[in-house]
Amino acid sequence: MENLIDTEYTPIEGVHILSDSSYRKHVRKLPVLTCETCKKRNGEKGIEVKRCQGCWSVGFCSKECQRSLWYASLLSDYTLFIQSRPIHKENCRTLQSVLDLEELARHFYSEPFLLHYLRVALILKLGLLSPSYLPPADRFPSIIVHLHMHPTSQEHEMGIYSGKIDAMGKEKIPGYLTVGISNEPVSYIPLTGFSSIRDQEHAMMVRSFKEARKEADAHGRSTNPIVMVDFGYNRELINVGIEITPDAFDTARGNPPPHAVIPAPLPPLSFPLDVHAVLGLAGKYIKLDQDDKLKLCRDLRTIDKVFMYRKAQYLVHGKGPSSFDGNF
Repeated sequence: MENLIDTEYTPIEGVHILSDSSYRKHVRKLPVLTCETCKKRNGEKGIEVKRCQGCWSVGFCSKECQRSLWYASLLSDYTLFIQSRPIHKENCRTLQSVLDLEELARHFYSEPFLLHYLRVALILKLGLLSPSYLPPADRFPSIIVHLHMHPTSQEHEMGIYSGKIDAMGKEKIPGYLTVGISNEPVSYIPLTGFSSIRDQEHAMMVRSFKEARKEADAHGRSTNPIVMVDFGYNRELINVGIEITPDAFDTARGNPPPHAVIPAPLPPLSFPLDVHAVLGLAGKYIKLDQDDKLKLCRDLRTIDKVFMYRKAQYLVHGKGPSSFDGNF
């Protein structure tokens, strides 16, 4: 399948991204664009509603309506990093954030070792090895995989957790990508029944799943389950269909294939496996890449440092949203 964002994308067997033609079909079925502020509909009485050029996800009929939703980020309070209400930024760069996320996720799942153990983690999260597992009829699983940049050095890690390092400061802190799946139950998305504006995101996911299933079946992989994975970073999500392959099932049962042997510097996994241990292995594998050949290492951004600080506050003092339960 062709990638919507990167035309030079190299297809990876068993990884599915919605094709351009399917995306255009989805867009044609979207409701008429309405102004985010006054709710006027595009085309009514000569009204023209234009999309925000920073994200393309909302529209405005005038500069006045656009300015009425601008706001300033509240960065002074670690426990309230961003004010939460239906507002829109003057310097909206959501599209760029999505591009950054797409690149980060692509570098992750393009590495065979990392993709393999992500599949193993998905098997464990879904409970696919259980004899009693029975997927709901006419539904498919959807799981959010959280991406975070973590400090390479323990000194920086403890400094951020303790508050000795200012999470809003300018200090450069080298980091590497870590991944996690929350303890929340798996979502199962129905294949039909989407009509409202609120459902459009799920509707596009349904189209993605159907396209992925059709392609896998056409290439003789009809027995491979498909999980729709939302890679998430900094409040943004991108959706990718991941096939669960037989070799991933072998590893989950304790028989890793030759291409998934854990490198010598890393300790072997203990059985029975659990999700956090498997994804923790992926993080350790990335940390070994000191030359950044995987392109998964970079300095922490403010959002990374603030997340770490807030997570520490929640774990120590119970301050923060319940989404910090578990590892992610």
